Amino acid sequence: MERVHKQPKIEIGPQPSDNYDYRAFMIHLGVFCLTMCVLLALNLTDHHTWWVQWPFIGWGVGLFLHGLAVDHNQRRDGARKRLFPGSSPTR
Repeated sequence: MERVHKQPKIEIGPQPSDNYDYRAFMIHLGVFCLTMCVLLALNLTDHHTWWVQWPFIGWGVGLFLHGLAVDHNQRRDGARKRLFPGSSPTR
């Protein structure tokens, strides 16, 4: 009887589909977009002042920093996998 050897799965770089940080960022981005659309609609009905840019800028900075942190973590985890193929992330 001939033995069949399975080929190991080779991962190239971080896989966003199984990364909790990436999913959390995408949820954050979705909530940001929906909320900004609602705030913009509210601001368009209020003809006295234009205020929607302030929550957009403030929350946008936080979202940008969240994205940078996720990118940094994915790059770090990808480097760890390349250097130590059998190890798992320490988080």
